[in-house]
Amino acid sequence: MGELSETCAELVACLHRMRAGLAARGDLTGADQVLNLMMATVAADEIVCALAREDAARVKFHADLLHSSLESAGPIRFGFLG
Repeated sequence: MGELSETCAELVACLHRMRAGLAARGDLTGADQVLNLMMATVAADEIVCALAREDAARVKFHADLLHSSLESAGPIRFGFLG
């Protein structure tokens, strides 16, 4: 796994704060969903890097990880949206 792009790192940091807030309020399901979104974000960033290196095996690996992370996150419901 390589170094995260700046944009990806910023998004992961934002998601981390969201996850911490959910956990602090006792919403562990929501916190777990956000963790899966964090994993998906990193996987997507790794796909971009692997594509640039023309590394098909790494693209496939991270695409599978992206898919499973998004499936695990399930439908996201934010209580503050009503």
